[in-house]
Amino acid sequence: MARVEQFVVRDVVQADGSVVRSEDVVVQVHTAMAVSAFGQVPVPYVDGYGEVTPGDLPGAAAVAREAAPRLYAHLDADDPTRFDDPARERFVLVVGEAWRLQGAAAFAAGDRAAAERYLAAAWQLAGTPDGAVDLARLRQAQGRHEEAIDALHQASYLPAWRANTAKVELERVVTDAGRRQEVLGTSRREKGKRHLFDVPGEAPPGGAQLRLKLLVDQRGRIVDVRAAQPADAAALDAWRARVLQTALPAFDVDGAAFKLVRAATLKCAADHGCRLGLSYYGDEVATVLER
Repeated sequence: MARVEQFVVRDVVQADGSVVRSEDVVVQVHTAMAVSAFGQVPVPYVDGYGEVTPGDLPGAAAVAREAAPRLYAHLDADDPTRFDDPARERFVLVVGEAWRLQGAAAFAAGDRAAAERYLAAAWQLAGTPDGAVDLARLRQAQGRHEEAIDALHQASYLPAWRANTAKVELERVVTDAGRRQEVLGTSRREKGKRHLFDVPGEAPPGGAQLRLKLLVDQRGRIVDVRAAQPADAAALDAWRARVLQTALPAFDVDGAAFKLVRAATLKCAADHGCRLGLSYYGDEVATVLER
């Protein structure tokens, strides 16, 4: 496995549509899956599975499939530092990309059942443009054209330094220029709405807002929650029980146990009650230097 250095620049899109840009220092990783048009998402813990040629979808899917048990085991293990390590939030992309590759390969091989299982989960979890494109192609083959457009619609808002593959696909699928512009004009709002979940109970007078870090298992249960800022730890105590009761989407794709750290915002207002908005990675671009 080649040793590489990466300088990563990424946008984190909040549930309200705002964008926070971050630039990571150079890090060293092992990568076997630099094959995606959407950035270059490394999957750790795959040493010994061999290298993958960029563009080799079956090969990349095989790597992802073989690496999955080790990846799930790593994510399920107790780690008292997981909330303190910003890199742990990136495993949303790692797992999502592993599923996307397996789903895309299954679709190409004619296995629509496996394609459905992996592609639907990859899009719901990671929400990347490539994930939207692959799911949209499956939906079109199933005759579910409006659902295909809906996925491309939401993903075409995502900021990108590279060409946004979902936007390119949307322009191909929606041939009517007027409708295409109408769809693109509402993509930001629709993308944010997909990541909003109702929190049990009423909103307090005057509202509330807290940045949180959640630990979520494969069944969509929030098993732990921390304040993103230490100064908000006391304020979280009043909300902890309600946040832990909030139901999120389940991702029991392979029947394996795992837990992911998710960034989220708790926001309460009189007009809509309390909602938990999950943040997601809108884009990731890596400059890779082979060593």
